[in-house]
Amino acid sequence: MKRIWTGMVLLALLPVLGFLLQSAMDNLHTPAANALEQASEAALAEDWYSADALLAKAQQLWEKNYDLTAAVADHAPMEEVDTLFAELAVYSRRQEAVHFASTGVHLARLIRAVGEAHRFDLRNIL
Repeated sequence: MKRIWTGMVLLALLPVLGFLLQSAMDNLHTPAANALEQASEAALAEDWYSADALLAKAQQLWEKNYDLTAAVADHAPMEEVDTLFAELAVYSRRQEAVHFASTGVHLARLIRAVGEAHRFDLRNIL
């Protein structure tokens, strides 16, 4: 009888953990994506000081949440995110505004997608 109760408790906890995870993933990755979009705008305005600061902030937020994300997410998009951060550093050093902005927006969208992949949504179920 004890095993039945243990199983029922585990089955009840799984959906609760899923909903908590979905909320956490969105909340963890939205600030980094927003910072990247702002950095892209700053680069287009040739404000490299702000662009670099926002890029550093976004990368710090990404790295801060990296372990939790790696525990629950697919690693292929995470590797692409790391690659795009490296590209942005090069574009920033060379002050290539258009490349920086387009890569920054691409990276922001990819980071949002990592968070959205865990959302309880019909697209994610099917």
